[in-house]
Amino acid sequence: MEFWHSSLARMIGLWRAHPVAVTFGVMLCLTAMRLLIYWAIARDFGGLGHGLCNYDCTWYEHTARAGYDLGPNGDAYGDTANWAFFPLYPLLLAAGAAIAPPGSMTWTAILLSSACFAGFATLGALYLQTSASAPSAQGSRSGPPVAVAWLAFASLWPGDIYFAFPYSESLYALLMTASLLALIRRQPLGSAAASAALSATRPPGVLMAPVIIADRLRYLRRQHQAGRLRRAPWTVLGRVLLPIALAPLGLFLFMAYLRWHVGDGLAFAHVQSAWNRHALPPWVFLWNGLTADDWGRILRSPARESLSVEATFGLAGLGLAACQLKMRRYAEAWLIGASVLLAASSGLQSMPRFVLTNPVVILALYRIAATRMNWRGLTLIGGALGLIQLLFVLAWFVGAPVLA
Repeated sequence: MEFWHSSLARMIGLWRAHPVAVTFGVMLCLTAMRLLIYWAIARDFGGLGHGLCNYDCTWYEHTARAGYDLGPNGDAYGDTANWAFFPLYPLLLAAGAAIAPPGSMTWTAILLSSACFAGFATLGALYLQTSASAPSAQGSRSGPPVAVAWLAFASLWPGDIYFAFPYSESLYALLMTASLLALIRRQPLGSAAASAALSATRPPGVLMAPVIIADRLRYLRRQHQAGRLRRAPWTVLGRVLLPIALAPLGLFLFMAYLRWHVGDGLAFAHVQSAWNRHALPPWVFLWNGLTADDWGRILRSPARESLSVEATFGLAGLGLAACQLKMRRYAEAWLIGASVLLAASSGLQSMPRFVLTNPVVILALYRIAATRMNWRGLTLIGGALGLIQLLFVLAWFVGAPVLA
């Protein structure tokens, strides 16, 4: 017994001495264990690489190999092209594939996504502790118990399946959390740099820019009230304008590239019509989904979508945004609610994925669970989440479109 107590004490000491490195290492181990479970399940579905690489996976791999198309493909889905897929993840994938053995693009992507997910979980622990809003079941606000509970929650989260395969979700989660963490640590340039990369990763990434703008305007008001704006205007304005200009830079560069490459800076939005996605007010799609009354379709015919299920995920996201607003977490409320409305403005397709992989959703739900439940309650929730994740893995392997 004394041996175990001393070992635990040494581990806690190591964790406190090197929290980032140890947390990242623990998360990598947990991620590897989860991938082993996926691998065991995937043996009946053609192997792990084949089972995970569904739907948009081929688009990311194609973009990493060949770059952006010069024109539409004219395939069975219509005039599709890879302009809809933002460039940062394919660029990182291409860089990784360049040093990996030939023919290992999918495995390179799995490793890249898994490393980004471990990075997101690590920064998530720091974000929760820095914001002093993640008490453990025992009421502590710092130290290993908080990190352990959060890492377990993140590892069991049902949406983790999306963080394992060649999609940009894990990179998006990493950069979003990095930008938020830098902002609450009063590092606006670091936050803006992460936001610039974020806006080159997925379309909702640009939603971080208004958060940075609001933060800089509050800073400007404080400086004006303190008289510093009058005494050192260029210094103050530089600290305001530079992060604001940097935050959406990734999106603007991608638009400039598309303008030069295909003659349309908004090609990433216009090509969505090839997948039958058209712009309408988001409440139209949400209402149509709720009134579709196709709740049982997902069970009777997994090969078909259920608009009602997709609309429910969207409304759940909006409900969580309202909860964050009530708690005066305005940035988190915006990043959840605006991303749901942005996704719903062109249809409900992929709505479960957009909600389940939103890093702010995961952080907010963990905070709610950790503040209201004891360890026994958290353990029960963790077990339930793990079982749902296994169901999602099976559904993904059989190609259920509701998860696409």
